[in-house]
Amino acid sequence: MKTNRYRKGFIMLPPLNPKRTDRYKVCIAWCLLFAGGVFAPMHSSAAETITMAFIDNQQQDVLFKTAELVYREAFRRLGLGFAHRQYPTLRCGVMANNGEVDGEPARVGNYANAYPNLIRVEEPVLTLKTAAFAGNPSLSLNGWDSLKNTPYRVEYLKNSVNTERELSQRVPAERLSDVGTISQGLKKLQAGHTDIFVGTEAIVMRILARESFKDKGIHQVGVMQEITLYPFLHKKHSPLAPKLAEVLRQMKAEGVFEQYQTAAVKASNVTR
Repeated sequence: MKTNRYRKGFIMLPPLNPKRTDRYKVCIAWCLLFAGGVFAPMHSSAAETITMAFIDNQQQDVLFKTAELVYREAFRRLGLGFAHRQYPTLRCGVMANNGEVDGEPARVGNYANAYPNLIRVEEPVLTLKTAAFAGNPSLSLNGWDSLKNTPYRVEYLKNSVNTERELSQRVPAERLSDVGTISQGLKKLQAGHTDIFVGTEAIVMRILARESFKDKGIHQVGVMQEITLYPFLHKKHSPLAPKLAEVLRQMKAEGVFEQYQTAAVKASNVTR
């Protein structure tokens, strides 16, 4: 009567033949290795995601759309994911400084003076000009001091921290105001309710190119300041900062920044 090698719950192995003992030892060794996971398939864990705080009233702007594209590619090259959230200007700094987000995309070089838990990535990502616009083409301004004690009514975009600080030091309070959107500011300028609007040159010029503002008599009358903006990361990501700087330099050399700016302009023309 043949012995049934199959019993409920297990398989019976045949008696070992001394001549085949070594072969069985090798077989058992391989089984143990696989059982222990030494040669188990490797499943890569999800890539770490770097989340940056973007200013909410600029999330649809060409410059910040360009920054979004740039960072998505830069972190991809570093093997990381990228995401962004929108907050009011001041809250962005608080969130980043507290480590509730991983950093900010574009801030002035000395930004960490106000937010000491942030470190600057030593490669600028944007260069912006702050410009003055007016209905009177004969006005000519050059730098913040050209508005010192001005008799003109000056307006700027609310929560523009640097612009507010510079103007408030030079323009009398009764002649200085802020506004919620650039479009509102330009409409007030057009209607004669203000004399000068101060804002980011590239952003304002793009809005002036819209049909609602084209050929409506608003002129650029001066440049107040040129600002170089840098990425900032929370200090917990300090080892990442030099790597990100190097990738950004490579992308500039490859012409990637210009490609993304062109793509952002096209997208903006379609959606806005």
